[in-house]
Amino acid sequence: MQKLLLLLITMIIGLFVSTTTLKGNDFSNGIQKSETKTFNLGLFNAVKTSQAIEVEIIKSNEEKAVATSTHFSELKIEVKNKTLYIQYRPNVSLQNADTKVVVYAKELVKAEAGNASSIKVKSLFETAEQTFESNGSGRIVADSKASVVNINTDSAGGFSGKINTKNLNVDANSASSVKISGSADNAKINVDSASSVDAKNMNIQTAKATASATSSLTLSVSKELTASASSLAKIRYKTLSGIKFSANRSSGGTIDSL
Repeated sequence: MQKLLLLLITMIIGLFVSTTTLKGNDFSNGIQKSETKTFNLGLFNAVKTSQAIEVEIIKSNEEKAVATSTHFSELKIEVKNKTLYIQYRPNVSLQNADTKVVVYAKELVKAEAGNASSIKVKSLFETAEQTFESNGSGRIVADSKASVVNINTDSAGGFSGKINTKNLNVDANSASSVKISGSADNAKINVDSASSVDAKNMNIQTAKATASATSSLTLSVSKELTASASSLAKIRYKTLSGIKFSANRSSGGTIDSL
C-alpha cells in the first residue's frame, strides 16, 4: 500500500514538473524579451524609418539613438550621407516585432516615415527649411517654425502638427491625410486621389489650392485664394473678411465657403 501511494505521488510530481516545463517553454517562445541599447552616431540632419518602427526625435547637443527592441539582431541603425536610417534588415520575416527608438539630434531638416512606421518630433529645430514625408501608412507628428515647410504624404500616409512659416507647400496623394494648424504667409496645397487636407485652423494669407479625384480640402484664408477643384473634389474655405478670390471648377468639383 505504501509503495502504491509512493508511486502515485511520484507520478503526480513528475506530471507537474513536466507540465510546468512545457508551460515555461511555451512562455519563452511566445514572448520576445526586449533590450535597450545606445548608438553613438555621426553627423546627420535627416531621419528615415520604415517597417512599423516607432521613432521620437528630440533636440540635443548629442547625436545618438537609444533603441528598445525585441529584434536587435535584425535592426539596422546607421548614418549614410547625413541621413539616419532606422529599419530592419531586408528579406527577414518578423512576427510581433516591437521597436522604439529615441533619436537625439542637433539638426533636423527632413523626417520620413514609411511602411506603417511613426515619427514624433518632440522639439522645435531652428532651420531655414524643413521637409516631412510619409507614405505606406507611415505617420508623422511635428511642429515647425522653419521659413519654408514642405509636407508630402502618399499611399495612406499622414501628417499632423502646428506650422508657423512664411512658405508652406503641401502635396497629399493616394488616400493620405494632413491636419495642420498655425500660420503661413503663402501656401501652395495640392490634394489628389481621395486624400484630405484640413487646414481650417491655420491662418493663411495667400493660398493656391488644387483638389482632384474625390479629394477634400478645407482652409482659412485672409487675403487671397486661387482655387481649382475637379473630378468630384471639394474645397471649403473660411475667411473673416472679403478676400481676393478666383475659382475653377470642372467635372463635378466644388468650391464653397464654410
